[in-house]
This record gives sequence, C-alpha cells and structure tokens, in this order.
Amino acid sequence: MKDAKDLMIENYVRYNGMILPIVSICSPKPYNTKRFNEKWLIELLCDGLIYAPVDEVEPIPITEDILLKAGFNWNITGTALWDSNEFLISKDEDGYYFGVWQSSNGDEYPIFVMTLDYLHTLQNAYRLKTNKELIINF
Repeated sequence: MKDAKDLMIENYVRYNGMILPIVSICSPKPYNTKRFNEKWLIELLCDGLIYAPVDEVEPIPITEDILLKAGFNWNITGTALWDSNEFLISKDEDGYYFGVWQSSNGDEYPIFVMTLDYLHTLQNAYRLKTNKELIINF
C-alpha cells in the first residue's frame, strides 16, 4: 500500500498471501527496529494480532468473485452491472465503477460515480453510503 490514509478499520488487505482484516492503524513513531521505525503500522487479525508496516500490505483488486462474496448480484442490462439494494457497480473495458443512482419520472441517473480498483475502496464507499460494514464471505 502506498498510503495508510486510504484504509479504515475492518478493511481487508493481503499480507504474506493471506486476506486479513485491519484491527487498528498506528501513526508513525520511533521504533528500535528499522522495519517499523517512522512508518504507519497496520494491526491485522491473524490467529492473534500482528503488526505490519503499511508498505508490506497489499490492496485486494476488485474481481467478479469478490463482488459475489460481498453479496452483489449480476445483472445484464446493456452493460455489465452488479447491484445490491443500495447502489450499482458497473464494469467496462477500463474497469469497475461504483455509482449511486436516483430515479426520477421512471428514469435513473447517477448522482455519484467513482472508479473502483480495490476491495478497501468498495468497503469505504459502502460504509459512507450505508453507515454499515460490507459483509464479505471469504
């Protein structure tokens, strides 16, 4: 990861090949070991708690499998479309897009759209929209 500021508690990240939830995020401070010194630390749940510098954790790319595990349903309506009851995720040759849509006079139009590259971005957008955690069945 490049920046710990993109992460929130309960986001999932990849560390040493494992998909793990974030328990806490610790700001940089002096440590005796070079690995942790002056780096953002991410506390992960893995058979107990472990710390990893932010540059050792990796984002999880959005895939169709991840969307299914997060409870989204596949629709075919002219474009590749994933939906939950809260919002839509579309896909084209450039990637995935998160959108909040509004209906008016039988038509739907987007009121907010953003590029969606990683699972933690989806989790954060979902939390901001619904004030709930996105449940992912790994």
